[in-house]
Amino acid sequence: MSIERTLLVLMWTTLRVCGWLLVGLAGIQCPRAGQAQELAEPPSSAAPEVEIIGPPKQMVMVFIRYYRDGNNPTTAKTVGIRHQIESPPARIALEFGTEAARVWVVNPSRQPVHCRLLLDNRVAAEASATGPAAMQVAVGDCPEEPTFRIPRVLLNATEVRWLQQVIECLEGKSSEGLLVAPPLGRVDWPTFDAFTQVVRQRWGQPLPEAYELDGWLSWDGALGTRVLHGSIPLSNHQALRVTLIRSGGKLLDIIPEEVDLPDDWFAGPTSIEPYRLPGELMVYSLLTGDTNKAMELFSPSYRQDIDLEELRSLAGRLRDKYGGDIRQLRFKRSVVGPYDFDIRSRPLWLDYVVEFESDRRCLARVTFMFPCHAHRIARGHLAAVDFAETWQSAAPQRFELARTAVEAIIAASQVEDQQERRSLLTNIPWSRQLALVQDRADATTTICNVLDRTGKIDAEVDWDLWYGDALGGYPFLAGELKAGEQSIVLRVEVLDDGILGVSFHGPTLADSTLLDVHHDRDCRQHFQEFWRRLLSGEVDAAHAMLARSFQDQVAPTKLRELRDAMPLPPAEHLQRIEVDPVGLSNRLDRVFPVMITVTGAAYFDGHPPLTLLAEYRIAEDQTIGLYDFTTAFQLRTPVRDHGAIEKLAKALEDSSGDQLIGMLAPADRERVMPPLTQAFLRELHGNLGPSLALSTHRRRVERIYESGQRTESMEGVIQSADGHHEALLSATLLWDHLQGFQVVSPQPLRSLRHIDPALLVEQVMKRTAKALLNGNREELQYLLVPELRDAETLQKLEKIRAEWIGVHGPWQSYQVEHFVVDDEHNTLTATVRWQFENGTVRSRLDFLADAFAVHLHTLQPLPAHD
Repeated sequence: MSIERTLLVLMWTTLRVCGWLLVGLAGIQCPRAGQAQELAEPPSSAAPEVEIIGPPKQMVMVFIRYYRDGNNPTTAKTVGIRHQIESPPARIALEFGTEAARVWVVNPSRQPVHCRLLLDNRVAAEASATGPAAMQVAVGDCPEEPTFRIPRVLLNATEVRWLQQVIECLEGKSSEGLLVAPPLGRVDWPTFDAFTQVVRQRWGQPLPEAYELDGWLSWDGALGTRVLHGSIPLSNHQALRVTLIRSGGKLLDIIPEEVDLPDDWFAGPTSIEPYRLPGELMVYSLLTGDTNKAMELFSPSYRQDIDLEELRSLAGRLRDKYGGDIRQLRFKRSVVGPYDFDIRSRPLWLDYVVEFESDRRCLARVTFMFPCHAHRIARGHLAAVDFAETWQSAAPQRFELARTAVEAIIAASQVEDQQERRSLLTNIPWSRQLALVQDRADATTTICNVLDRTGKIDAEVDWDLWYGDALGGYPFLAGELKAGEQSIVLRVEVLDDGILGVSFHGPTLADSTLLDVHHDRDCRQHFQEFWRRLLSGEVDAAHAMLARSFQDQVAPTKLRELRDAMPLPPAEHLQRIEVDPVGLSNRLDRVFPVMITVTGAAYFDGHPPLTLLAEYRIAEDQTIGLYDFTTAFQLRTPVRDHGAIEKLAKALEDSSGDQLIGMLAPADRERVMPPLTQAFLRELHGNLGPSLALSTHRRRVERIYESGQRTESMEGVIQSADGHHEALLSATLLWDHLQGFQVVSPQPLRSLRHIDPALLVEQVMKRTAKALLNGNREELQYLLVPELRDAETLQKLEKIRAEWIGVHGPWQSYQVEHFVVDDEHNTLTATVRWQFENGTVRSRLDFLADAFAVHLHTLQPLPAHD
């Protein structure tokens, strides 16, 4: 059945938004205005300016009242500006052509703020304020206006109490009832609570002084809302600066600022209860034909892309298929999907099972999408709904075959006696078509070996949640089983007369009966010779190796056309052809139900490797016939040859790091920092000891072919010699070279504490400067942490480099002003001054160390002066 990593580049800018503010201000004390100056004829090159000096990043409100027509108050204009104090201070230019102007600067903080009004860079008036107050400066002949009041921008008592409730939520209290309900609310309480949970995990609890709300501002927003802006000091972070939009006494939206969150920070809502009822109503509405109600339930942002006639057509097809009379509709489960970096959203899937009076059953999946990124929190939007008939309803005979196989495996897991276990496994209804290519005894042995590793499997199976292709030419059924604390995905390949194979996938488990085949050597040798002839241009010889009936379909001229369409290097560059382990095919587009799949790769001199596939059928006389071949395919299969993961485990014993570095691709070896590798191994040996053993039972190796590349994904458990300590090892190999690995050990691997910090910073900054400012894209890509090696991030960094050089000229040198090495988390933070020919740029760089190098995670431009 079918069911339809972050670089934070902050451009350091002044937050400056202009608009009309019309509400009266109450409760602000105004210090005496600075002495007014006559507004002289402004120079042609400059307008009067306001300069505000105070704590950096503090926001203040600036109100400017311009007088015209003989300083007539009735023709005056008032402009309000939200201004964030910078260092050095940015200036606010006043308008030309006015006879006089009065400026108020509201300081909401207890910290001192100084305001100066400048004429042609000369101080015309100035004022200071400590504590919530409005300073006043003026130029020209400003009339007295006893009835004029600037708008209120300090918190009133109601806002103070409300903000304190928000802070309580950051401490762990549920925000249910505090937010505007959907669809008007842009955030709902399960997503807001998910955000506060992440804040506590990353930066700790709000400090007691957070409740004092020092420095908070409030102003009128659009459509009767009120906007509150300020910062909340946290125990492990300088402050959480946020903008809150309040409507009707409740939170409408929240915008976090200056927080180092990854785009995929949102791991799912803290509760699914607000989504269950809308999801159920959506399913019920479509199945009963109420498409108008269904259309209303879709979120407005998705509704505009839905055609009502198509929705009615879907409802009609559902009614024709299932009958329309619902016997029961039950919620089954919720699943949080993977983050989609393209649309910057994460899905939540709610599954419902529906039973009809017609005795048919379907699974309905309702999708809620949660837009999120480093500076966005948003509620779930009902975006899609899909229906799929369950296997037992759509294909009862095939379902019975699959269920019999699964139940036999579960029953066999309950016993330890091998003979009894094998006896139970004889209940699996294997297809008779396997006789030519596989012994049932081999498949039984594979399953027994898997059960030795899993132990007892829970007998209770929810068949409604099993998925797969029930009605296709080569159906399969897959679902999740529980064995103690671990989850296992079992996939059953079904033919019309029985089971083709079963495959097991788990965190440290990957095996399949599809790997148990005869004619392994014959197929491998034939594969290697066929592809050698075809790649070398011996088309007629390659054509002669095709199965006889396949030769009739593909003439030599057609084979030559197929070869010419392949992305092949010149034949003389072919070095060798390697063949991977052989197994039964479970590809949905295979030619015959039972075929043997052979995969491999062709290696060329000076060109990337080429992935290869061929599929064979075994005839009654035991001869093999080649019926399909391609260089472009997608395949994921378990691998029993654990040589790669064993080689990696052995390399971890070598304290010099030479073996570990030797597993990298040649280009990556040149970028390694050997002292960092040695420090990592020193920490690992300190945790587990110098002698390491790879667990024979808990390991998983899968080979993945995709987009013309071959990778191996591996997981296993390495143990100390005495067996008292262990660590989880995971790794990825690309074309047999180590691309990345991770060790999760009992104690943190604090590698950086074994390296001289000054030497580390010197090496890291040399590489960073070379990659960042010399425009070397390949070096720049390696400089980044792996999850940020994408085109979008590279473009951002190249744009920053172009802006720096465009403004300040060629780069000359750099100076590290300050650095912090955190060996607890293996991170390095440095404040760097980049010297250009015509100016200076400062930035903060955050790095994360692995076993080979130190990679850039964050680049944040800073003010020229603190």
